[in-house]
Amino acid sequence: MKHAIRRTLDEVRDSAAHGAPPPADDEILARALAVASDAATGLTVVINATGVVLHTGLGRAPLPEAAVDAAARAGSGYSDLEVERATGARGRRSTRAELMLTALTGAEAALVVNNGAAGVLLGLAALARGKQVLVSRGS
Repeated sequence: MKHAIRRTLDEVRDSAAHGAPPPADDEILARALAVASDAATGLTVVINATGVVLHTGLGRAPLPEAAVDAAARAGSGYSDLEVERATGARGRRSTRAELMLTALTGAEAALVVNNGAAGVLLGLAALARGKQVLVSRGS
């Protein structure tokens, strides 16, 4: 709460320095409570009515209920994420996903990356080796 009050007072002071009249004390307190409430309640489920199917400002694609349940089970304790159970040695995080991808697609091998940029880079490295590629740096 102390941080919320301090942040709100800083905003009020900044506005006053730019000529805005100071709000009433109860409005300052209401603003601080809103800041504290947002921090305390965390993320809120919303309806995506933006027209953008996968809006990154609204998080990522919603998970199916089965995936939510599996993530909750995996997150409720320790798991063998990077440990080879047979040997106890350190394994690779992506082993299971790669096995599932090769089984699903029939491919010889699979490579799992943790973000889209890495996937694009690997795809370009494989498909455009020695060629020029146009890259957009804007939005």
